[in-house]
Amino acid sequence: MEHGRRDLLSEHEKRQFAMMNRAIERMERQITEVLDFVRNRDIKREEVDLLDLLNLSVSSFKIPPDVKLNLPDSGVTISVDSIQIQAVFSNLIQNALHAVGQEGEISVTFEKDSNNVRISIQDSGKGIPQENMEKVFEPLFTTKQTCTGLGLASCKNIIEKHGGTISVSNNPTTFTITLPLGIKISEKS
Repeated sequence: MEHGRRDLLSEHEKRQFAMMNRAIERMERQITEVLDFVRNRDIKREEVDLLDLLNLSVSSFKIPPDVKLNLPDSGVTISVDSIQIQAVFSNLIQNALHAVGQEGEISVTFEKDSNNVRISIQDSGKGIPQENMEKVFEPLFTTKQTCTGLGLASCKNIIEKHGGTISVSNNPTTFTITLPLGIKISEKS
């Protein structure tokens, strides 16, 4: 060991390790998406508050200071697989964050009628090109270089296994999920 120099990393080595770490995280995310897509997990329903699941999903992201996030004031209790629905929320929130970048607005609403709850996730991003609107839920379709194209396909699969539907519209970009309420459901405020 040279005098005065300890086993500290140089700035170049630190940058290299940071780049490798980001690459590993990206690969891990892609592998997880592929495994989640190919696994046909059973639904383990439990009564949950959708707002609680949404808050858990949002808490896993760093929201830029100039992104305004509007969440519902009250939740809706419904019988769903909480892990799977939280994964759907996380995927859609992450996509909305990518769409708005460092500045914009994301709004989530819950609307309940006697049979269903409709969840809308809207962002102020530039929108989805019209030629891609029909393809966004197809497996392996992506416009992002570091993604697998399985996120929205997995979301669709999960929602359909719950007896619901998911759709997308533009101007502004809005993903709309409709889930059946079922038997033992009440509104929570």
